[in-house]
Amino acid sequence: MTELGEIPSEWEISKIGELTEIKTGGTPSTKCEKYWKDGDIPWMASGDVNKKIINEVDGRITKSGMENSAAKLLPKDTVMIALNGQGKTKGTVAYLNIELTCNQSLAGFLPSYNVFNSKYLYYNLQSRYFEIRGLAGDGARNGLNLGLLREILIPIPSIKEQEKIASILSTVDEQIDNVDALIEKNKELKKGLMQTLLTKGIGHTKFKKTEIGEIPEEWDVKKLECVFEILDSMRKPIKASDREKIEGNIPYYGASGVIDWINDYIFDEELILLGEDGENLNSRNSDLAFKISGKTWVNNHAHVFRVINKKECNIDFMVYYLEAKDYSIYIAGSAQPKITQAQCRKFLLPLPEKQEQDKIASILLESDKKIEEYENKKQKLEELKKGLMQELLTGMIRVTV
Repeated sequence: MTELGEIPSEWEISKIGELTEIKTGGTPSTKCEKYWKDGDIPWMASGDVNKKIINEVDGRITKSGMENSAAKLLPKDTVMIALNGQGKTKGTVAYLNIELTCNQSLAGFLPSYNVFNSKYLYYNLQSRYFEIRGLAGDGARNGLNLGLLREILIPIPSIKEQEKIASILSTVDEQIDNVDALIEKNKELKKGLMQTLLTKGIGHTKFKKTEIGEIPEEWDVKKLECVFEILDSMRKPIKASDREKIEGNIPYYGASGVIDWINDYIFDEELILLGEDGENLNSRNSDLAFKISGKTWVNNHAHVFRVINKKECNIDFMVYYLEAKDYSIYIAGSAQPKITQAQCRKFLLPLPEKQEQDKIASILLESDKKIEEYENKKQKLEELKKGLMQELLTGMIRVTV
């Protein structure tokens, strides 16, 4: 048994400070244009660590900027770590596939090829994210420093074993990256389909100008309140007898995520409009509308609206349209972005024939299904990697060299 738990008897344990040199960076003065303008030296900012494998960064400084600051060139195969950050950044590690400089909130573990494999070190530190963050203490503002980093203990198998472990984990990472690329590709495809199908429809050749833009001549435009019934709020405290129901297996949704008020069951195929959704409403793509599947409790928050079909229409078609809608005109200048029920009632909706709504919804649902399949595959690969890291980096499972 060691300070790192049980590891193979032939593995050594060393402090990082005994294995390699650790260097931080610097930021040239932003007041001096010649340090930045037309620079060709890559300069890494703290947020770049989230790329994990660094093949390129946006930042550039000049030779003069590097010479007149603490910035210094770090070689390829350096393992980077973020020293600061109140969010998830602090303690995040990255691996350099290129030579670059960095800011003072990053540190680099320089490669030492005869002592350790840099990719092995990268995966070891990645697997200990929370442990390393904890070295800075409990304060959210507390940062890591070189003294703390030098004391981190690292289990050291033979170089050959390190290389094999790194190779296995790199292979899984490559698969995750490939699936990520497929997810993004299909999201872009869906975005393009929505832009086309929700404005041009299927097979139309004649179009007309309306308050919501150009749409097929055969389509109508109606206010949301003419298509759906929007139920008014009926606030009432949760009774003791109701709590058992809510804590059971009935799905529950609330705008604030806190069960303060309840209304009633929401049934399958009904629509929910969320008029207050924080940062989501600050962008074009909002989660303002979604379809309920199954029997669900809904939080009767002042800005959660239950919507019921008045006429025959495809709920999924309406959800996709509302998802793509631009809400910026409703929330411009608002300290706390929100949309009122009165505004929701006046939303203008395109209304194709029901059969065309069904076809459009079917195409977009199939696109969502493909994205979900890839996201599930990514999740399984991430779980596989997590398990492999736990077993390979502690020697629970030994690799054949």
